[in-house]
Amino acid sequence: MPRSVRVHLVVTAAVVVCAAITALWFNRRCVPFPMAIADRWWVTDSQKATTDQIGVPPLVLWAWERPDDLQDVDTSRAGVAFLAGTIFIRSIAKDAGDAPDEGVVLRPRLQSLRVPERVPLMAVVRIETQQGWSQSSYQTAQPTLSADGPYTEEQRRRVVSSISRLAAFPEVQAVQIDFDAARSEQGFYQALLIDLRKALPSGTPVSITALASWCVGDPWLAKLPPGTINEAVPMLFRMGPDGPNVASFLNGGNEFRVAACRGSIGVSTDESFSQEILRDGRAGNSDDLRTKRLYVFHPKTWNAETVQKTIGAVYKWHEESSSSH
Repeated sequence: MPRSVRVHLVVTAAVVVCAAITALWFNRRCVPFPMAIADRWWVTDSQKATTDQIGVPPLVLWAWERPDDLQDVDTSRAGVAFLAGTIFIRSIAKDAGDAPDEGVVLRPRLQSLRVPERVPLMAVVRIETQQGWSQSSYQTAQPTLSADGPYTEEQRRRVVSSISRLAAFPEVQAVQIDFDAARSEQGFYQALLIDLRKALPSGTPVSITALASWCVGDPWLAKLPPGTINEAVPMLFRMGPDGPNVASFLNGGNEFRVAACRGSIGVSTDESFSQEILRDGRAGNSDDLRTKRLYVFHPKTWNAETVQKTIGAVYKWHEESSSSH
């Protein structure tokens, strides 16, 4: 059989499988497995309220859009936050004749993810705005600004509906929204998070990722009504120009000014600032960061070696912390 035919058959099969998985996903015809929370092996009394509120352990590995093998995760020590799907939104002119439901596309996860049974799972939904779209046919559309910024109320409704569907797996214990919000988009995201909290079951915790600068000097998250989100995870990697300022802020022993940002942090295995935190449980002269939930991103595919190395490093400094008290 010619290679081109074999490739075509493989791709066709992959598409069929993806379609079947998507159908199962959206119709919720998946077989649930027991999701009893494992013993929280390093949680201090001061951590219990935050941990129980979110429903996942104090160490969570991010599994992004790649074929990750996390079967070797010790479910008594770590949970998994997996990218469940990406929602693309483009701004549309509200008076330009566009149908009210245009401008929102959901792409569910297409890569395989292998995890052990009973691992605490968090569904992550990434939201991409204008830059995720081809501008060729929309360059002349000038959006009418409102409380939703460059987007419409109907678009917001569709995004909330899509997130709710992605978070509907029986195995999922919490949902996390990953987004970047320009100032013109902050009103849209505030309204979106409020609507999402109303749409999800009351027992489903809502986490968001947050630019570190939002937690230090930008108060927009603090304006959310109490209970809208359960946590905001300061992303201490890929910080761009804000990196030195954020590092200096933490090295000075300062705590994040926004209350929602104080219970967790996000780091990456490939950046020196994150590696310092993973190695020592703190950054420079910062307060002990081991009291926070730690989300860890790995830029390559997770495998048994990287899983054990990461969990082992964190487990080591939690043991050291316990023995010093």
